Amino acid sequence: MSGPIQLPPGLPAQTENILRDFVASARHALGDNLRSAVLFGSAAEGRLRRDSDINLILVLRDFSPSQAAQLNPALSLARAAAALQTMFLVEAEIPAAFQCFAQKFADIQRRHFTLCGPDPFAECRVRREDEILRTRQVLLNLAMRLRERYTLLASHPDQLASAIADTVGPLRTCAAAISEIENTPAASPKHAFAAIVAALGVPEWHYLPDYFSALREQGLPPSPAPAGVVAHLLALATALRRRLESLQ
Repeated sequence: MSGPIQLPPGLPAQTENILRDFVASARHALGDNLRSAVLFGSAAEGRLRRDSDINLILVLRDFSPSQAAQLNPALSLARAAAALQTMFLVEAEIPAAFQCFAQKFADIQRRHFTLCGPDPFAECRVRREDEILRTRQVLLNLAMRLRERYTLLASHPDQLASAIADTVGPLRTCAAAISEIENTPAASPKHAFAAIVAALGVPEWHYLPDYFSALREQGLPPSPAPAGVVAHLLALATALRRRLESLQ
């Protein structure tokens, strides 16, 4: 694959260098098997936070273990330097990915930037029924995992903050999925979450959008207590899942 490597605006210079070096290494190691390199999530929007992962998809014609092994040093370096998370997706698997992981790939469809090669998702569409089902699954899994982590960490509020932080991304992307399903798309998952919380009309939850932003940008807010936040998040996840069930 030839041609320049394109990058979205707003990335830190160090991140740009890491991505260019890694994609160049992927081109060299994978050769003609590399179809496209696609950035997704906050990095694709130019909104990368200091503690964010960089999420990349390498779309392949076929997966060659021997070629992948050649890419190991570059991937290990990029993982250590910039928390690069790389998905290896065979081109023929794209339709199945959009069906089986509809909520995730709907978010990728909304927020991606093609670094090199053709846009592999330009003609892809997530079916409404698949997005509803997968978003319900994500919300149910989130609730079950959060209950377990709360039980383990209830006496350690500082550690419980990490469990709460891990819900921010999934809940925001689920809110974006619901907004899309209801034909009221938002500018971003962050905005979708704020709009959904406001629309649900539960006063006890109105602080959550600002709390999530503060948690990601400044660390654990002084109030409310983490235990109360977990209770509200569990109730919210259930409300969102039931809202989806009403749309079927």
